[in-house]
Amino acid sequence: MIKCLRFGFLLIVISNLAQAQVDSTFVKGELKLEDGFYILTKDKFRNPLLNNPFLENDFFFIDPEPVLATDAIDRLEIVESNFDGDQILVVYFREQHWDDWRMATQNNISKSIVLILQNEIIDISQIMSKIENGTSAIFAKDRGVSFLKEIKEKLEK
Repeated sequence: MIKCLRFGFLLIVISNLAQAQVDSTFVKGELKLEDGFYILTKDKFRNPLLNNPFLENDFFFIDPEPVLATDAIDRLEIVESNFDGDQILVVYFREQHWDDWRMATQNNISKSIVLILQNEIIDISQIMSKIENGTSAIFAKDRGVSFLKEIKEKLEK
């Protein structure tokens, strides 16, 4: 009986510690993230928890260090996609950051990357392959070209 009580108490303590850890990393505006590109992670005990602004009651964890900060951006261009004619914002990184971007995409294929600006999640994209040429893209999808123009303006500041 005493062993069961000890085990139960231990489970409660572990559960409370885990909950405290999750609560302590929950982003409610008090954590200021640098503008940049971040990798989603499943490591919930070391990383900030963010609400997904695109899906209600959804959340995820991110690595708190950006893969690339927005100051690594060389230029931006809104173009028409060759795939479906949709508008996309092409992000060109400075050449000295190409290796960082290549390694980040190579090591995180099938994971998601998040663009955060002014502590807001702007875009979530899945990494499909290694990107050698230092570029990224944000698709308008159903958000329209005005969304891309707004993001472009924020990134150019």
